[in-house]
Amino acid sequence: MATMERLNDWFSNGVLARLASGLLAPVAGIDPSAAAPLPPLISLAGTPAEIGAAEGTACPSQIAPLLRVMGTGASLLQLPRPRRTAALVTAIPAEHHAELAAVAEASGCQVERILRANVLVDSCCSVLVAPAVSGGSAACPLRLVRNMDFFPADVIGPSTVVKRYRPVGRLAFVSIGWPGYAAVVSGMNAAGVVACVLLQHGSGIRPTGMPVCFRLRTILEHATDLESAIAAFAAPPAVASGHYALLADAHSAAVVWQGTGQVIRHDPTSGWLAASNGPRRNRLPDDPRGRWLLRQIAALGGAVPDAAWLRQVATAVGQRSTTAQSMVWEPATKTLELATGSARRPAAWETWRRYRLSDWLEGGDAPKAEDLGRPEPLPHFLG
Repeated sequence: MATMERLNDWFSNGVLARLASGLLAPVAGIDPSAAAPLPPLISLAGTPAEIGAAEGTACPSQIAPLLRVMGTGASLLQLPRPRRTAALVTAIPAEHHAELAAVAEASGCQVERILRANVLVDSCCSVLVAPAVSGGSAACPLRLVRNMDFFPADVIGPSTVVKRYRPVGRLAFVSIGWPGYAAVVSGMNAAGVVACVLLQHGSGIRPTGMPVCFRLRTILEHATDLESAIAAFAAPPAVASGHYALLADAHSAAVVWQGTGQVIRHDPTSGWLAASNGPRRNRLPDDPRGRWLLRQIAALGGAVPDAAWLRQVATAVGQRSTTAQSMVWEPATKTLELATGSARRPAAWETWRRYRLSDWLEGGDAPKAEDLGRPEPLPHFLG
């Protein structure tokens, strides 16, 4: 079984993903052999129409070619279930729908293609939350490391943007996403609440409900702590899939997802929380990637990990040629460490940069990127 898993990973997430990703990159106007670019920081504020117009005006040269790949892919994948796609588009919150309509108008793109692309969830990710430690020289804040594995990495890795939203009457938040994408895959708000989505293999779909990534955006716009974030996730209407959501604040974290008729919640075990894309048993991940993460926790023997250790862990748990983004969030200080990659080189292997987000979230100037260098990669979790 282990040998088959390694072969499948090597071919599907390695050879095949790299080949297909490299063919799609020129369609989006991207040179896959170029060095990973520094993600631009974009400030968006005001009403939904003002936010959408600002993004469409700031990124027209990126949105159109990105849609040629992601919009077409979304349309093809949704052909077998056109009614469900229509239902998901209808379930986008009205203010976010208006924002995307303004993006389309300002960028000259078809609004229906943008809407369909915004309800496409195809992320295969992992996350590890290290607990906060108080007192003494070993004190450290809660941190979480997260890989965002998404196809095609040659397109979306170099297209990554860091967007600060300051919507009227809502909490400000930062989203790690792409031009023309209004939902949230990974983000943190001004209260230090973090929200990330992770695909759950075999979770199934529901004919109706809110797209999970728009539910995460709603959480970041309103939640002030972990408990209010979980309550917002569980609020009606239910989300339209059983994908995992990792929610955290400065004190703790939880993995939640929509089960049959109820929201399921898993809290940390001995302070730690690990999640990937497979099943969970006894409140712990029970797939090869998740078990590997648990072994790394055990190997620490109670030692306090730092952010450098977390960045190194990220190098081993990516989906090979689909790791488009890697990040470490520190809610207490509202700090982000980010790397972007491609199909040729996973994000976690690239140069990491630190962004101190507090002032920016409060309306100040965008933070300067602090170069953290490249970690020494660990062997891949499948060997």
